[in-house]
Amino acid sequence: MSQVEELSLKKEYENLSVRREKYLEDIKKIIIDSKSSLEGNSFYVHGTLNIYSDLYNKQINLFWCGKQAVTKICEIGFNAGHSSMLLLLGNNNTSLDFTIFDIGHHAYTKPCLKYIKSEFQNINFEYIEGDSTINMPKWIKSNNKYLGKYDVVHVDGGHSEHCISNDLKNTHLLVKNGGIVIIDDTNVAHINYHVDKYISTGQYKELNILKTHGYPHRIIQKIKINQVYLNTKYSWQNDTIIFLDNGKMNAFGQGTYTQQDTYKYQANFGGRIHDLIFNDDYTKFISTRQDDNLIVKCKLIL
Repeated sequence: MSQVEELSLKKEYENLSVRREKYLEDIKKIIIDSKSSLEGNSFYVHGTLNIYSDLYNKQINLFWCGKQAVTKICEIGFNAGHSSMLLLLGNNNTSLDFTIFDIGHHAYTKPCLKYIKSEFQNINFEYIEGDSTINMPKWIKSNNKYLGKYDVVHVDGGHSEHCISNDLKNTHLLVKNGGIVIIDDTNVAHINYHVDKYISTGQYKELNILKTHGYPHRIIQKIKINQVYLNTKYSWQNDTIIFLDNGKMNAFGQGTYTQQDTYKYQANFGGRIHDLIFNDDYTKFISTRQDDNLIVKCKLIL
């Protein structure tokens, strides 16, 4: 981002300071009334209600990301709604869908969500409470029409290896080509590692908006790449197969595959050659076995 663009963005953010401060004060009162300690967020020192000035750039980044959303935002980890407020503060789209996954452990979370809903009545909110590693796959399976439809996904859930790996896997399924993923708390080594891992696949690039301090985050953008979903199960009759990295696959034992054209692959497993033709979003394919023309219809398993 150029210096001129940065100054313009900060000016736009500050022009909304009256609204922003009202939201902050109202949310702060809800937190105090809940008699709960505030978990990490985009404004305050963790566990307190003391403003943390190092988080200013983080606020600007979230504000900018929200402005990029056209139809859909997903947030994993709502907490008290500070980041949701920032994502919506500068967004003028009146028919936005906002999907929230939250563990629901804090007494202030639901009252804060109720408040955010009352202040952004044009937004269609959906709140799914519980462990995101369990509930996200269930939700995706029931709402697979939204695969690859989300403009922005904010990943700010559990920090364990299990949580971040699963949250990013599910995020990858939801975010559209050209969509934005914000990953919070990348000062945690294994979270930062997973961001690097996704970038290394060539399916994402990093967006350098403003450098964040305090509790840093990273922002990546999904690049349109015509290829199968890796390390994810596809159905195969009554079984499953998995396309792995480097042209390898797990298909009733070890196998290999090569991409021959945009939607055409050739796979070698079980001692036979299979020609695979995918649909335009790589969620389905038809396999034709070369020696006997056996046809198998397969699809991504969510």
